[in-house]
Amino acid sequence: MRVQTNSSDVGRCGCGRREYCDGSHGLTEAQWQALKAKEREAAGQQPASAEPKKAG
Repeated sequence: MRVQTNSSDVGRCGCGRREYCDGSHGLTEAQWQALKAKEREAAGQQPASAEPKKAG
């Protein structure tokens, strides 16, 4: 049997959790949910230096 490599699949993960492979397929469901919650929390927070200064 001959297997062909699809170059567009290089670096992609088959687990469906991410569009790229970062090892998250090795996490349990509880660990995955905790990681997603942590990422959502981090995405919602802006660094203090990025906040616009209030006039006055």
